[in-house]
Amino acid sequence: MPKSGESLLLLDASGPESHVGIIRDHEWLARRKTEEPALESLFANISECLKETGLGIGDINGYLYCDGPGSMLGLRLSSLAIRTWLAMPTFHASVTNYHRLHIAAVTSQLPVGSLLITEFKEKRWHALKVTENLSHESPIVSLEQEALSSVGTPVFYLKQRKTWQTLPCEHMTVSYQLNDLPRLLKTHPELFFLTDNPVPFVRESSEYQTWNATRHA
Repeated sequence: MPKSGESLLLLDASGPESHVGIIRDHEWLARRKTEEPALESLFANISECLKETGLGIGDINGYLYCDGPGSMLGLRLSSLAIRTWLAMPTFHASVTNYHRLHIAAVTSQLPVGSLLITEFKEKRWHALKVTENLSHESPIVSLEQEALSSVGTPVFYLKQRKTWQTLPCEHMTVSYQLNDLPRLLKTHPELFFLTDNPVPFVRESSEYQTWNATRHA
């Protein structure tokens, strides 16, 4: 976890909104949030935050990275930026990861035993069971549409960038708020973990069919 006086650069482009900010001593020094696509907004917002605080990228002591699950383009852009900076020999910074669903469950104060879900693939959903001792190790699983319709526990839904399917059960929608993220680093350290290889969360590898020129019926 960050030490006193250290500056952390947040990169969270996991959902419909991209979040960038600089944290020091469990407080925001600068922060930007936008609904613009990460490709157009991420690096511009990083530059604005650095300018506002008078820091250069070399002054950053650590990176705070949301690895998803979420928008794969945003997650890859964020991880690529961090790994590029880490490759520079004059930069010395740590990387702290967190999962989007875990942060949303805590900030939304979801009840123990409930289920927090978000889109994964067609007719499949990422799901996190909220437990009393929720931590970054609490598993995110994949649920089929049919299983979700008879889950038997309260279901909360965290929207992704695009919604292409209908939830098959009663649910309540939660918002994704990072206002308390600096405080969570201190009060809920179990939600975060150090890594030397920041990469997007992948529940399972995608399968691709080999293209051929045959016309399908």
